Amino acid sequence: MDAWVKAKLIENITKNHDIKNINLYITNIDQHIAKIKNEGGSIIDEVFLAFNGSISHISLYAYLYDHNVNVDLNCLNFINEHSYIEEEKLIQEQEKGGGGDKVVDITKFDSDLIFYIVKEYKENFEENYNLTIEDLENIILKYKEQEYQESIKLYKEKYKDGVKVYNTFLDISHFYYDEKKMKLIKKQKNESVENYNEYINSKVDVEFYDLKYNVQCKKTKGHPSVLFWSDAINEIQIKDKTIITSVDAIKLTNTGHQHVIGILGLNRDGDLVIQGIRNEIILFIYENCVINYGIYCIGHVILVQGRMKLANKTFYASEIMHPPRSYEDEKNEDDVFYEFENDKEKKEISEYEIIVKNNDKNQIWIMMHDIYLDNSYTFEILDKMFSVYVNTYPDNDLPIGFVFMGDFISLKFDYNKNFNNLYIKGFEKLSYLLISKFKLILQNCYLIFIPGKNDPCACKNSIPKMPILPYYIKKFQQNIESFFSCKNEKIIFATNPCRIRHFSKKMIFFRHDILNDLIWSSSINANSGGAYENSDKQNLQNILTSTIIGQSHIYPIPHDNRILKRYSSFLFLYPLPNFICICDNTCSSFISYASDNTNDAIISNSDISFTKKKTFTVYNVLKHEAKRYVVSM
Repeated sequence: MDAWVKAKLIENITKNHDIKNINLYITNIDQHIAKIKNEGGSIIDEVFLAFNGSISHISLYAYLYDHNVNVDLNCLNFINEHSYIEEEKLIQEQEKGGGGDKVVDITKFDSDLIFYIVKEYKENFEENYNLTIEDLENIILKYKEQEYQESIKLYKEKYKDGVKVYNTFLDISHFYYDEKKMKLIKKQKNESVENYNEYINSKVDVEFYDLKYNVQCKKTKGHPSVLFWSDAINEIQIKDKTIITSVDAIKLTNTGHQHVIGILGLNRDGDLVIQGIRNEIILFIYENCVINYGIYCIGHVILVQGRMKLANKTFYASEIMHPPRSYEDEKNEDDVFYEFENDKEKKEISEYEIIVKNNDKNQIWIMMHDIYLDNSYTFEILDKMFSVYVNTYPDNDLPIGFVFMGDFISLKFDYNKNFNNLYIKGFEKLSYLLISKFKLILQNCYLIFIPGKNDPCACKNSIPKMPILPYYIKKFQQNIESFFSCKNEKIIFATNPCRIRHFSKKMIFFRHDILNDLIWSSSINANSGGAYENSDKQNLQNILTSTIIGQSHIYPIPHDNRILKRYSSFLFLYPLPNFICICDNTCSSFISYASDNTNDAIISNSDISFTKKKTFTVYNVLKHEAKRYVVSM
């Protein structure tokens, strides 16, 4: 290799210590090969023949041979496959009269990996030992893990696992819709509300419906096939668009077909009406009116197609649907629920996520519901499930976290002593199981507990639901803290619903029988395709998902005593989180996307008790996949 090529290669090499840098070593490869051939006892000629004179294989073998690492042809090729970076082409200018420029090939390797193999060989193997493929696999895996840990060290110190669990009451701010900016803006956090009436007063109702109407209008405007009449500039813009008019802007004299958006309500006479911010019109539903999939309750924002009759100022509906949405538009929307502290945090979390993803790390969450801790069989299932993950570690990554959703007892809630004792003992027994057999889970995984209908918590019959009362989990926490000698920040007793952000992925978990409450609260039922006449599983799934997505709300029922009204806006799903996990026993199990786009939100429902059916759901954050499994007993 001539002096020019050597100089050019050395110029691009930052690590200039010979043994650590194979790329510097091969700048003198001709001399090294000649030296090895003169010594004899090598297989360098076999390497030349086996790989058709490949300079990368010959250079690699020469380096390993010179550093007393014994490999056969298969191992040499294996190392080459894992360490070879590129064959860089350099153009060497010829002297005058020497003809055209000359292209020179220079092989480059991952010098750190090669040096690590040499180092491991000298430290852990006897002299003259011939490395095997299995040896090399283990060495390379160990090297990659060390490199990975080093690359995420600073991010991990600052952001730990890249996970944030939100308390609905403490970590989410109230917000309003700015009509000029056309976006949701966070309000400044106020002092805690001491008067319960502040949670339920009429002003909160008005603010909520005003906010809901604006959010739904904004969401609808993002759909590529629609255009609000107030936004139309000219006839060309209107072409091939569905024109939508708000109730406040409707023309009573227009008797042609119109699409009107507004809030479904009742007037003082008990008639159905469509309401806007300042106006309302009576709604009459034809017998043959097409009602798209979903349930429609008082307070829902709906899109209605029909005609206006001036004589009685009534809108005659021929079709009713939930407002449409566009994933492409919604994915770029600012999210007030999962906000980062600042742009720097958002950027660094994104970098952290890319590193983890590029290293093929599994970042999975496991979720289940109705885990009856008063039933001994539950602990057998938990033991089996935990064992699968613990026994395959470190070959397989542990889950990032387990989300346990109530109920945590098979009995209905009661204030009697028997209920209290059973509930406390159930969690106490769980702490013993974790400490005695699954310390690895305790030390590395998040354990999130979300209350269900029969779990003891303040305002237990309202949504959002507060965490399980400390009295019932005191012994559990004391046992865990005695093991850690401090509080374990990865064990969280959360609100219901509970929002979690992991890297850039946004998740929400809700344990409630939503479909049952929607059906009881419905004012208009979907009859398109006989949804209620033929109540098969697919129809029920479509009805539930269409209503939740259509209303951009995790619990879209009318405002009554089931909802803490001051926090109802905290239940909005706009934009849709990446993963929506609902555990609704009144709807069949399913896992589906919110649209035809597989990058869109995944919605998962399980109607099966973990204790009874041993089923759990797994969501892979980085691959954006959800699957359901059964614990094999």
